Amino acid sequence: FHHPDVVGMECSDCTIVLRGIEQLFLFDSFVEETIHKFVVESEQTVEDTIDPLISPPKLTDSFLSTNEDLMEWWMTQERLGAIHLLEKCASSTLSSSQSQKGPSQKSLEIGHSSNENETLKSQPLFPAISELFAALIHSGRKKSTSFSDNRSQHLYIANVIAPLCSIFVDLIHTEASFLRKKLLSRPALSSTSSSILRSPNLVSDMDLKANISQWISVISGANVAAQAVRRSQSTGGTRGNAVYFSQPASSSPIDVLERLAQSIEKLRDAICEDFIISAFVETIVMERAKFASYMMRCPFLLSQAESMERRGQREKDDGHGNGRNNWTLSPDLNDSFHVVSIIVKTLKSNMM
Repeated sequence: FHHPDVVGMECSDCTIVLRGIEQLFLFDSFVEETIHKFVVESEQTVEDTIDPLISPPKLTDSFLSTNEDLMEWWMTQERLGAIHLLEKCASSTLSSSQSQKGPSQKSLEIGHSSNENETLKSQPLFPAISELFAALIHSGRKKSTSFSDNRSQHLYIANVIAPLCSIFVDLIHTEASFLRKKLLSRPALSSTSSSILRSPNLVSDMDLKANISQWISVISGANVAAQAVRRSQSTGGTRGNAVYFSQPASSSPIDVLERLAQSIEKLRDAICEDFIISAFVETIVMERAKFASYMMRCPFLLSQAESMERRGQREKDDGHGNGRNNWTLSPDLNDSFHVVSIIVKTLKSNMM
């Protein structure tokens, strides 16, 4: 482990030592599973069968955590490798990264698709980067809890898991900012919409549905990531109902993981507020669909005689029950009603 050709930043091939460290974790995991199997077969607890004073030492404690230089070098490799995987996944799946390289073939096919249901179904429930992040967090949790001393656990969380969470938050925030900019972008004058709307500032129905589906995916992905971090708050190595090499709860790094999960949840809540309140309600519905203008004119409209029909037109809805409970919709509400109905239908289709 101390040979300069194996360990060191100038090493051209670091897979030798990385595979050696991997074998340390695999052996410790094998010992843990063997003891757990013995406990299950004997129908006793770990405390009744294994004396903590004579428990076999962990190889990760003997060879890795006690070697400061090796531990620091290994955590650097872990951090760089995980971040590289996360950024590579983002560049191929997130719209904000793809927009910098131009539209992908998949996005072009979706944009020219004539079937709206197929377009909505092609949008995943949460982005692939969230699934990859959850897998990396799970792997990081298993490695951090493999160490017996809390100092090594805290070092791994601070040098690997925390930076990984920071990169994920930045990527999701960038994606949300891109979707917000795309939602609020004014359509070109030559663009056509699936329905004729009076306001030229509203995007087409297809673009609105696709944008809403992407928002739902990003919000769900942030929630999945937060739950993945929170579920990793186990103290010591666990398997089934047995606990092996456990640590006291008071000295475990649960608080650090909890703060990381809370930071991702705050991002999720901020994305929800930015999309629902700021972008959709305040800008799209109130301003672009002119619902705020209608609310300002409501006192004047209500004060007019009921027989007067504004602009000489009324759009009627048969309502419920043989047209006996008909209600009229002011033409000034057409855009607002149409936009809100689109988001409701999109939400229902994503929930099914």
